[in-house]
Amino acid sequence: MSNDRKDNLKDLLYAYELGMLTDEDRRELELHLLENEQDFEDFKEFHDVITLMRQDSDVRRTIEEIAQEQADEDEVVESGQTRHWRRRWPALASILVIAILLILKPWQIEIHPTQEAIAEENRLAITMFENCVDPADNQGLGKIMANLLITDLSESRYLQVVSSQRLNDILKQVNRDITDLHDDQVAIQIARRVNAQWLLTGAILQTAPYYVITAQIVDVRSGDILQSERITGTPDEDIFTMVDKLTVQIKNELSLPMEALNEPDRRIADVTTHSQKAYFYYLEGVDYFNRFYKVEAIESFRKALENDPSFAMAYYAMGVAGRPEMYDSALKYIDNTSEQDRYWIRRAIAVRDGDPIKALREMEKFVERYPDHKEALYYLAQHQYAYGNYDSAAVLLHKTIEYDSLFQQAINLMAYTYYQLGFADSALAMIDIYIKQAPNDANPYDSRGDICSGNNMLDEAIASYEHALAIKPDYYASLTKLAMHYIYAGTYERADSCFRIMMNSDNADTRVMGRLYMAYSAVYSGRFGRALQQLHDNAAADRLEYGEERYPCFPLLTAVVHRQQGHLDSALTAMKKVMHINAKFYPHGLLFGKAFQVQLLAEAGDFAQAEKEAEVLKAYFDSTGKEPGDYHYVKAIIAYERGDLEGAIAEYEQVKFGQIMASPMHFILGKLYYETERLDKATAEFEEAIAHYTDWRLFWAPITVKSHYYLGLIYEQTDRREDAIAQYETFLEIWKNADPGIDEIDDARVRLKRLKARS
Repeated sequence: MSNDRKDNLKDLLYAYELGMLTDEDRRELELHLLENEQDFEDFKEFHDVITLMRQDSDVRRTIEEIAQEQADEDEVVESGQTRHWRRRWPALASILVIAILLILKPWQIEIHPTQEAIAEENRLAITMFENCVDPADNQGLGKIMANLLITDLSESRYLQVVSSQRLNDILKQVNRDITDLHDDQVAIQIARRVNAQWLLTGAILQTAPYYVITAQIVDVRSGDILQSERITGTPDEDIFTMVDKLTVQIKNELSLPMEALNEPDRRIADVTTHSQKAYFYYLEGVDYFNRFYKVEAIESFRKALENDPSFAMAYYAMGVAGRPEMYDSALKYIDNTSEQDRYWIRRAIAVRDGDPIKALREMEKFVERYPDHKEALYYLAQHQYAYGNYDSAAVLLHKTIEYDSLFQQAINLMAYTYYQLGFADSALAMIDIYIKQAPNDANPYDSRGDICSGNNMLDEAIASYEHALAIKPDYYASLTKLAMHYIYAGTYERADSCFRIMMNSDNADTRVMGRLYMAYSAVYSGRFGRALQQLHDNAAADRLEYGEERYPCFPLLTAVVHRQQGHLDSALTAMKKVMHINAKFYPHGLLFGKAFQVQLLAEAGDFAQAEKEAEVLKAYFDSTGKEPGDYHYVKAIIAYERGDLEGAIAEYEQVKFGQIMASPMHFILGKLYYETERLDKATAEFEEAIAHYTDWRLFWAPITVKSHYYLGLIYEQTDRREDAIAQYETFLEIWKNADPGIDEIDDARVRLKRLKARS
């Protein structure tokens, strides 16, 4: 089929799935699909993407409106008495483009699932080597051999190398197992799917007393074997030396330019590791990480580093898995990495150090150098997502999923991106695709819990997190979120039981978080004296374990509670500890908590120091180019405390709320609108402050729980009596066991009693 014809068919397939065709056109298209096997196969390939669009009610409704408008305006092209669908495709394509713009505005994309963008010229596919000595490949030798060859050959600027993982992705799409690649005919068919010119297969025939390895190069188009190699090592040669020998022979046998043979060719051990065990654990950790099992991944990377303390990419991988301080060690040994890996390390350090422009440039250079790399596109999407550029992230993720429709990490992030763009139906549909692909993994259900949570589906979120834990009981990401949702549901004992499990974990970070979160139930329910005691005791447990306090969230939450109690001096003392811990252990996160410190200074009337600290924030945002949300926040607080309500509002309205401070920002802006009698705007801010079941909403609970009280005030003033009653009741239910002396509780009780008496 020609490209134009295939594009025409594609547009009609979307219209067909969305129900946009007339009965006559639908029947004609169905008949065409039955008669044309290849077109029918194309139709099946589009199914997942079509499903997303079909299940999004907002997109569907808009398309229907556009379709009706276009039907009124377009000329009908007829041949005799029959309307031909091939001639009507431009109108339908216009509908499709507008539909996609709704999701990915202002970009448009083309959907070509699992299409390879790079020509087959100088393109080599490498399969996992067959381990004839140990068919189960318990030490991962076959996988190690293939991955080392991919790394080594990818150093050439005259060769595009397709990874074994890419071939595995194709295998999944055609319901084949990785071991099927040992069948030459299957391997050739898969190599054709990725448009490779050559296929490299191999086998490990002997490992002791020396290695014997065979390899063959196949012309993918003809299926002919171009060259067979048998390499016999010596007793003192390891797997890395065998890869070096094989790399040289492969490059000599391929039809590469003469310049390729003169390229520098470092020993593979010098750009990875000299330890076979270290490399085995590294690959094991990567597998765990790709399944979102970060605790297990970190443990595997730790074992890799035990076997080779200079293994740069193991440090890098540990950083990606949640230990960003490890990036410094990766940088220390960056000369021991491949050209590809250096891009990843430099990018990661730039992200950690708050230099998004440098990080983006590193990935753009990577994609320019290695265009055939789905992970690079994925990380570009991650970058855009992290900085709130969800439209750009969606475009990149669609390209990534086109390249590999089974790329679970990209599918997962696409679901979150749809959610951020406001398309809940598409987000849940994408998660359903993820669950279908990995029904026995915990993370798909954890992600579903997040999406449900973000859409105020509390019971559904709890059920999803529970399902994730049924699959993997030690999946602490779900355990943490489940506990917090138990708090929102008012089942505090269940929440505390989850936190106790975390406190007894073998993982140090999990223990610390369990100790911190144990105070959340008390904070949310207004038992502030109990919360302070828990924070004190659990911070002491950290000091006992580590010799000193290392985590700034403990004193920060302590400051939040002291502020609620009206003890500003104690709160400021706690904030000094936050800044000390930041400076000592997290110099790259030095500004964590700085905005709240400025707020406390302003509330205490120390405006000179508040302004001084505010300028520290401004200098940081000026130097990094980041959105200066926290700076506008503190300027608003200072203006408010000085009685300049309009100036405070003007500052607040420039804030692009970040995750950490979002709830208090919405609450304080709501108060400003309320005090200046802009009740509609106040309502919107208070509702947003309690709209999402996030951990930070619990952290700032002494502030955000009062949103229910203020909504009650507004509804009462605007004669929405039932709504006011509901908000007062919710507020009093949350704080039914709160410490005495909270004025809002006493006032809410009086108001609720008066409103009910009027009924």
